[in-house]
Amino acid sequence: MPDEHPDSRLPSNEAGQFPSPNETELPKNWIEALTGLVSSRIAIFQIEAKEAASSALAKILPLILALSFSLMAWLLLVAGLIGFISQGCGWSWYDAAFALAGGHLLLGVLMLLLVRSKPKEPFTVTRAEFEKDRKWLNKLKNPPNSGN
Repeated sequence: MPDEHPDSRLPSNEAGQFPSPNETELPKNWIEALTGLVSSRIAIFQIEAKEAASSALAKILPLILALSFSLMAWLLLVAGLIGFISQGCGWSWYDAAFALAGGHLLLGVLMLLLVRSKPKEPFTVTRAEFEKDRKWLNKLKNPPNSGN
């Protein structure tokens, strides 16, 4: 099957769980058919959830390391900046440290104010489409009188 997309194939160890199409019988009623459909969708979801979890786990460790190295670089940069300011301006190191701490505090407060500002409502287009669909479905349920 060279034309088949690799994501559409089941892993070899899990493919044996499902009967082949010629081994299955047609469902006896709609409840049995619906149950089979739902159970197959749940099985596919479980397989894909395992794959997504392993993929996410493989990205978490490098992300944590990247954040740790970035924080360490920032701390060293601030320490170097304290030395540079105290040397260049003739301030004591603790005066330079307090000045940088005040700058960081000011930036932090500004960021908190940005976060607290009223956010734009998410999914406005999607909600509008769902509202149109709901009205359309209600119109189908309760059709207007045709004048009879």
